[in-house]
Amino acid sequence: GFILKAALGEMSDIALKGQFAIPKKLLENRFKFQFEHLREALHDLFFITDSNRTPHLLYETRQWLQMPVEKAFEFFCSEKNLEKITPPHMNFKVQNKSTKEIGKGTLINYKLSIRGVPARWRTLIDEWNPPHSFSDEQLIWPYSKWLHTHKFSAAACGTWRRDDVQYSLPLGIAGRLAAGWFVKKDINAIFNYRRKKIGELFTNLQH
Repeated sequence: GFILKAALGEMSDIALKGQFAIPKKLLENRFKFQFEHLREALHDLFFITDSNRTPHLLYETRQWLQMPVEKAFEFFCSEKNLEKITPPHMNFKVQNKSTKEIGKGTLINYKLSIRGVPARWRTLIDEWNPPHSFSDEQLIWPYSKWLHTHKFSAAACGTWRRDDVQYSLPLGIAGRLAAGWFVKKDINAIFNYRRKKIGELFTNLQH
């Protein structure tokens, strides 16, 4: 601290104590903030709750499809179609599911390859709101959390589909530091492939 004080004088307070800035005009006009404190905003951004104190990473992607919402939902909620839009090198295969028709509470088992390592994946359909959204949550390996929410909304004579993925790696901060960068790279590559493949498939379906 004394080095900063010697170098910056009174301005060192900005570095040592912080800059106590107030949005005076907004407060005077009784603007209502969604979050009044930074802690609340960060907890919402990283999905931290009283029961779960682990911050999660978030991956989002959107794609417009020239197709009604009902048709888009029908395609994406089919576990077999997931095989079609997953990169071939992952050897992704559906093994079985717990119910004949997919819906809330359905368990689905897959096998796949992650960077050449054989793996198994089990998901639970924990939200089911046709034709607008559904969510699948990973129950078995490799993430400590993986919650994928698929959303569909009508727009411009077609459908906006949106993927929201909340995920976190094993071992907390240590896991993120050790593997976070290439995990994010892999996730991005998977969803980029998916976007491209979906574009091709839906173009063919239109014809």
